[in-house]
Amino acid sequence: MKKVSRTELLFCLGWIFFSISVICELTEVVTMHDELQLFLKLIRYAGYLFCCLKIYTALVERKKVFWTILATIVLIISCVNSTNKTMLLYSIVLVASKDIDTKKIMKISFFMQGFLFFIIISMSQTGLLGDYLFARGEEQYRHALGFAWTTTAPILFFFFTLVYAYLKKEKGSILVFILIELVNIWLYIMTDSRMVFYLASIFVAFMIVQKINGNRWKRIGKFGHLYPFFPEIIGSASLILYYFYDEKNQLWLKLNTILSGRLSLGINAIKEYGFSLFGKNIEWIGYSIKNPTAETAIGYNYVDSSYLQLGLNYGMLFLIMVLLIYSVVLYKAVRQKDYYLISIVTVILVFSVTEPRLMNLAFNPFPLLAFGKQMEVRT
Repeated sequence: MKKVSRTELLFCLGWIFFSISVICELTEVVTMHDELQLFLKLIRYAGYLFCCLKIYTALVERKKVFWTILATIVLIISCVNSTNKTMLLYSIVLVASKDIDTKKIMKISFFMQGFLFFIIISMSQTGLLGDYLFARGEEQYRHALGFAWTTTAPILFFFFTLVYAYLKKEKGSILVFILIELVNIWLYIMTDSRMVFYLASIFVAFMIVQKINGNRWKRIGKFGHLYPFFPEIIGSASLILYYFYDEKNQLWLKLNTILSGRLSLGINAIKEYGFSLFGKNIEWIGYSIKNPTAETAIGYNYVDSSYLQLGLNYGMLFLIMVLLIYSVVLYKAVRQKDYYLISIVTVILVFSVTEPRLMNLAFNPFPLLAFGKQMEVRT
């Protein structure tokens, strides 16, 4: 067995503490109890401490000090302007993942996501945790399945599926993907989470087709030079989409209804706050167990799009940094001919048009691949 280095051990401990804290913090029981929130916050800060120790014991290479300092300055200014230090703390995890074996990172994520998903869902269905019901219309109800909001469980399982596909690649089992889709269908029935269900189903079908297809990736491989630009293309298209939205046009109104009002909320946020280089302080008000209806969530203004939320809250420079991180991941994937990773990152970029998980590392660990140790060459 390969010996685990001290720096790897420090990061792995930090990554485990961080993942447990972020995922469990979104459960129903923690949301309703301040003391549990404080306890998980302490666990998360212990994770940050382990990551800081890892960084200290493995200093950044001298030739990259300038870019590290520049990125740190942008992060600090963005976090000060937005009065939200979350992304600054997340950057500690990103930097700490430098030169860590990417497979170790993803295996830990796979285990933590799968274990916590199973435990929380099981406890919610056996009465050990609450399963809050959110009304949709007069007769339909959406299950929270132990979490503070209905989409959390299916989104967690969606990223669990992506991590599985990344780890297994061509060894992924068709039977496992079928079982994954059955769970996906059950989650859809229980939570009525449409976007994540559709995208997860398309991804599973795509993986099964690629498994059956003996000439897999032949067509996808022809466009290798374009993939590193996908983050900038999709991110820009996502932001431009809001500027074309016309509330007087029936087609746009229909699309807005399909997207659960995301377009109108997005353009309202742009008009209210506007874009800036370094972001600004925004209090996002959305639905949760504490604010389950429009009557309780007074002043609802929550923007689901990752690109729009990051651009408004943290500033355009920060958003550009995030897109470049994904470009680095895709560039590495192209060099290694890892078309599984290219497909997965593309799905995440599309998903982030309507969901705020582009930089939620406990759910979505793929940005860490930009900093982790070089991936294996695949032909």
